[in-house]
Amino acid sequence: MSEYVGLALSAAGHDRGTLYLVLREDGGSVLLADGKLKKLSRPKRKNRKHVIFLPEGLTEAVSGKLCEPLTDAALRRALAEARARQRAN
Repeated sequence: MSEYVGLALSAAGHDRGTLYLVLREDGGSVLLADGKLKKLSRPKRKNRKHVIFLPEGLTEAVSGKLCEPLTDAALRRALAEARARQRAN
């Protein structure tokens, strides 16, 4: 699965503040994975209004870390780099 929408931060719920890769948008909800608790094989469904989409620049900066085929380990590394870049800005 190499297609994804972008990066998002959870804005509500017990996972508030968690960074996710948005795998797909389904109407009013999105499918999210972080490679640790929410694996690519069983993504989290969350209401779209409860996530904050991050700027495309940050998404494109980590897209090189998302190798083909996308694995949970590669996703964890890419999200760790995205968190570091987000804190630096």
